[in-house]
Amino acid sequence: MARSGTSWKQLPGPARGIGLAIGEAVTAAGDRDRDAYDAATEELAASLPEYSGQVLAALVRTLLEEQHPDGLDSDDIQLVLGRCYRAAAAWLPADRLDVTTLVAVLASALGIHEPGVTYEDVTGPPAAAADDWVGDPTGGHVYGGAGNQPADQLVPSRVPTAAGYAGHAPLLIADLLAAARRRLDGYLDAAFAEIARAETMEMP
Repeated sequence: MARSGTSWKQLPGPARGIGLAIGEAVTAAGDRDRDAYDAATEELAASLPEYSGQVLAALVRTLLEEQHPDGLDSDDIQLVLGRCYRAAAAWLPADRLDVTTLVAVLASALGIHEPGVTYEDVTGPPAAAADDWVGDPTGGHVYGGAGNQPADQLVPSRVPTAAGYAGHAPLLIADLLAAARRRLDGYLDAAFAEIARAETMEMP
């Protein structure tokens, strides 16, 4: 992990690989290069998802806080999400974009966690679920939906998978960078350093 004053490009192994994949994905989004974006986000999704997710969240959070120093209200959030979605829709097909996933990326970055948005609530069944309902803690689906859905039917979850998160977070980062006319490298340095500080504080 990065120490204060250390460039992310000097990081070893997996951490540097995550930085490279994020950089390639954000650059491809800015260039509206679908093939390059697909390749970069596939690589990002295949990396350590918990750690890459922390880096992506730190980038989004820092950019949002910098551009909205007085905080974000609902109008600000709608503006950011709408601008990002419209920009991405100009070069990505509709089936590759999901507003719910963009909302989850932004919410996670701000530390806002809601069941069914940023995580799947598996502590109890949904309304009118079958008696033998169980959750799928790996994400992606839940078993035993509401109403007349069979108890053994897999129901798609709205919570983003690691691949969904990796496929949408760089879009938001690229849009925020473009809005501020900033470059990514300094923010990557800060993100890795922030995570390193947090890990140091957690050590006994």
